[in-house]
Order: sequence, then structure tokens, then C-alpha cells
Amino acid sequence: MIVYNVPGRTVVDMNNDTILRLAEIPNIVGVKEASGNVERALELFKTVPQDFAVYSGDDGTALPFLLCGGHGVITVAANVAPKGFSQMCRSAINGDIAAARALNDKLMPLYGAMFCEPSPAAPKWALEKWASAPPTSACRCCRSPPPASKSSGCLKRGRFDLSSFTPKGSFL
Repeated sequence: MIVYNVPGRTVVDMNNDTILRLAEIPNIVGVKEASGNVERALELFKTVPQDFAVYSGDDGTALPFLLCGGHGVITVAANVAPKGFSQMCRSAINGDIAAARALNDKLMPLYGAMFCEPSPAAPKWALEKWASAPPTSACRCCRSPPPASKSSGCLKRGRFDLSSFTPKGSFL
């Protein structure tokens, strides 16, 4: 089991002492750390048991997590740009910091765009529009698709280069 520390959704922020106590429970093998507090995560990397994984739970903290000892990422953006996101992660893990930073810079606008609406609405909308995925009405929906005006607004305001994420683009 992986416990989730996602205070933006749960309104509860587990501190490191709580996570360390949970790490003592045999069937809890890791934590998705999405508090946004990188300093606290860096301390957690040093104190968790060796067999306990700490995953970034925020796409925007994935690169610093991987470069500083994190074990991986539980991501939203990789659902829309799996090739680019995995290339970024692989580059970071392999120590190619320049390549990882360049890829992360390209992905950063996507990170924000995926949270213009609560997940999974924006990723489902993006996949339907760009990746020839089935319409969101054909997918199991926890939420309705974002209104067209809001989705297109957050994805087209110059924060996001749509061309690199299209089915013919290099990032899918």
C-alpha cells in the first residue's frame, strides 16, 4: 500500500513523523508526497527506511525529487505526455541533468494545464482532444469534462505549446 499525502485534496498534511510511523507498518511500502514542501521531502529522503519509497505526487516537483533521492512520480501529466515525461524521468535518474531540465521546461506548462480543473477532468479532456482517445463520455468518469471555455482557455493562453503534444508530436 502507498499512502497519499495530498493536502490539497484531503485538507490533512501528514508530517514526516507520521509518515515515518506509517513506514513501520509492513504492508505500507511508500508515500505519494504532494504537500509541495520540497525541503520537508528532502529530509524525508534521509530518514525513511531503505525499503520505503517516496514518490513525488506533484508533477512540478518530479525533477527535484528524482535528482535528490526520490523513488519516482505518481503523475497526471504522464497520462497526456507519457513519452516526454518518461524521458525526463529517465534523464534525471541517469544523471543527465541538462536533458532532464530541458524536458521538464517543455513539460512545465502542461503541469499547470492539467490542474485547471480537478483531476481527472483535464487529462481526459486533453486525451480526447489530442490523442485520439475515446470521448470522455466513453470513459469511466468521476467528474464531468471541464467546460469547453475553461479547458480551451487554460490550455491556449500561451502557457502551453499544443503542437508538441499532438498525436504526431514527439512527446506522445
